[in-house]
Amino acid sequence: MGILSDFEIISGSNVKGSGVLLFRQPTLRDIRAIGYDKYLKYISIINFDPKENLDQELDISESISKLGTFILLILDEKIREVLQEALSFFICQPVSYSKENACFQIINPETNDMVGEINNNNFAEVQEVISEIVGGAPKKTDSKNLKFKSKKAQ
Repeated sequence: MGILSDFEIISGSNVKGSGVLLFRQPTLRDIRAIGYDKYLKYISIINFDPKENLDQELDISESISKLGTFILLILDEKIREVLQEALSFFICQPVSYSKENACFQIINPETNDMVGEINNNNFAEVQEVISEIVGGAPKKTDSKNLKFKSKKAQ
């Protein structure tokens, strides 16, 4: 972690990302409006990491992971639509997909002009900011390294 300060995270205010992106920190009301299951689906798709989700024994896993997370997510139309919904939930500005440019365009709602884009080059930063906003993905811990103060705590 480290893109956002602790104050930005706990303030609940919208967070400015690099460039023109303005990220929404959803409230419980926002989450309730879309449903908790859908909220978790949005977080899952944004945090998707092919290295963690592909079977390492497959010959194609290395080739697929070289494509990049963003490219993998936009290849399938249904997954791309869910990703667009997720980005639209966490980004304050309107988000639309451009097939010609293979990117999500950020639209200025006042002028209807494109003011930025999310693509293979900056998707990792978008993932990181959203991950910090939602509290970060839980770290995998090795149970062997855990230390307890007492036998009862184990």
